[in-house]
Amino acid sequence: VAQLFPKPTSDRVTFTFTGEGLLNAWDIMDASGRVVAQIAVEGHATSTTIDVSALDAGMYLATPTGDGMSHVEPVTFQVIR
Repeated sequence: VAQLFPKPTSDRVTFTFTGEGLLNAWDIMDASGRVVAQIAVEGHATSTTIDVSALDAGMYLATPTGDGMSHVEPVTFQVIR
């Protein structure tokens, strides 16, 4: 299960993942489906806080990727200014 907080955000967001498999990264996609960032996860950590202040205001999808992970639904978040 992928989750994130706070929603909406203006500067930082914390991603959490619980489930099968080893988390390697979070792919961040804009509303058009373009990957705008790929955030590496060190040591397969289950919680990662990242700076999103460089992203334009709008809606984004975050998808966890990793080894041995079955399909995980992406989570949405909004960057506000």
